[in-house]
Amino acid sequence: MKAILKYINWIRRSSLYIFINRLIKNPLFIKDLIIQKRINNKNNKHITSWTIYLLIYYFPIMIAHIFTKGTTPEDIVFSSKVLKNCQYSFILSCYIQILYYWYRGICESFSLFVREKEYKTFESIINTSLSPEDILIGKFWTVFYPLSFELTVLFPFFFSMGFLTGVPYIKLFSLYFLTIFFIAFSGTIGLWASVNSKTAENAHVLTCGIIGLILFAPFIFSFILVIICKYLFCGPVYEIICLPLFLNPLFSLTQILFYGKEITFISLYYLIGSILTLVSVYSTTTLYLWKNIIKQLAVIPEE
Repeated sequence: MKAILKYINWIRRSSLYIFINRLIKNPLFIKDLIIQKRINNKNNKHITSWTIYLLIYYFPIMIAHIFTKGTTPEDIVFSSKVLKNCQYSFILSCYIQILYYWYRGICESFSLFVREKEYKTFESIINTSLSPEDILIGKFWTVFYPLSFELTVLFPFFFSMGFLTGVPYIKLFSLYFLTIFFIAFSGTIGLWASVNSKTAENAHVLTCGIIGLILFAPFIFSFILVIICKYLFCGPVYEIICLPLFLNPLFSLTQILFYGKEITFISLYYLIGSILTLVSVYSTTTLYLWKNIIKQLAVIPEE
């Protein structure tokens, strides 16, 4: 009995327990969570996000049916080509999942601070007893908690689809954590754009511009570098010069999903480069944006 009480006291003193207890008492988190839920219910009366998620993972079944049309049941059961088609269609769904939750993170976050400005309540939340860190944490978890919880609840379905199509479980868990990470990243970008914009429209444009730059600029710069290096150098130098590609999350996802089929120096180079970029560049950027938001929340706006 003493051991149990000692364990309970240890949990209560733990950082995670203190954080959760502090979060559920955060008035901004509770208020924004209720408001976001009402907005989502109003905008998604007929189609819920759960339905959309299931439709995303209907792609493997649909595409496999198209590629196996006209074959006998025996061929379908024993054909490795069918399994490969299912696997590739599942991988396509993984790309859609990343983009879907990235978009959801943007939509849930870009209006949180702007809404306070439009309703003339932005200065009042700064003047409350809440610290800038508490304000940001409350807003951030309004975005992160519902999306990460939804993804976690649906993970068994996602895992079973990947397992049945032959995708290694380590890659499935990697994709899950990668999606969680980009929910946090896109939510942070949305909050940063929101606190730096005067209207919701400006915040949305700024957020979409940043996300578009991250998705498309690496491909453009890498394409230019490949063309230049291909004609200036001999050998495979142009294959390892595509450093901007490491900044693209879809490229990182590709390295995770396709690694292991043909292990070469180039594939290993791309995989390690993608992981290091995710750990260093994206994490550093997220921390910088957090500090920038906290700095702005610490300053009372002028009338």
